[in-house]
Amino acid sequence: MLKIGIICSDVGWIYDQFLEKFNQYSKHDIIRNPSTLCDVYYYVPYYETPPKNKIMRPCCAWMSHQETKSPLKEKFISSAKQVDFAISHSKKYADLLTKHGVQNVKQIIPGVDLVLYKTRSTNRPSDTNKLIVGYSGRTYQSSNRKNPELIKKISSLQFVEFRATNGNIKSKDMPKFYSDCDVIVQPSLIEGGSMAIQESLAVGTPIMCFQDVGVAQEFTTGIIRVDPKDKVNNFLSRLEILWTTRGFEQYRHAGIMNQMRDQVMHQTWDVFARRHDSVWESLV
Repeated sequence: MLKIGIICSDVGWIYDQFLEKFNQYSKHDIIRNPSTLCDVYYYVPYYETPPKNKIMRPCCAWMSHQETKSPLKEKFISSAKQVDFAISHSKKYADLLTKHGVQNVKQIIPGVDLVLYKTRSTNRPSDTNKLIVGYSGRTYQSSNRKNPELIKKISSLQFVEFRATNGNIKSKDMPKFYSDCDVIVQPSLIEGGSMAIQESLAVGTPIMCFQDVGVAQEFTTGIIRVDPKDKVNNFLSRLEILWTTRGFEQYRHAGIMNQMRDQVMHQTWDVFARRHDSVWESLV
């Protein structure tokens, strides 16, 4: 058994989730922000390059996404080159790191709790005459990563009943949030994930996102892809078409929902932890 030191340089529910699942499924001893020596160190997440004398080795890092503006855009690459192994949520960023000469790169998709996230009912909520559009995340305006302006435009559409989690929904209630929606939106252009894609597919709810974001390219059924060339109008028009043609109804068919769910059946938290185990063991 190895001692794995998880160096958390940021806070957030997703990183707490990682720690919880590592402790549950990894065969190694997981220590958060260790004060003693470990066999391997894992920087989660990793963006700013620390002074070289402070990097503890051997080490790997979770490379979540690349920002669009300098100097953070360049630091995504330089930071990955500082560690012994770079791990990314999405193939998009794993390929980008490899292209820029990062030697050891691996895509590891986070898991989804298939016991908690069950296939939704074929019947949609009857208390609304609008398209129920869900967004898993915060609608704050302080970060462009989430594309807040597009979120604002979506929420103001007359035919839309917009629902956002905003950090106010407990984990046990998230499946119902996804299940009640006609479609989930992921309006970010640079997101490395998001978890909403897998969780939404697990219950059988389609998700609309830009075609090259996060892990969207890993799936087919239930992914409504939008051309990012016209960032706003394409997204809004696709939502309007989904409503006016009643296209959202096809995603309530049991067969289609099962196809969506089947795509994430192999992406469990157990697999997530075991794939990390293999990386950590390769570094020793």
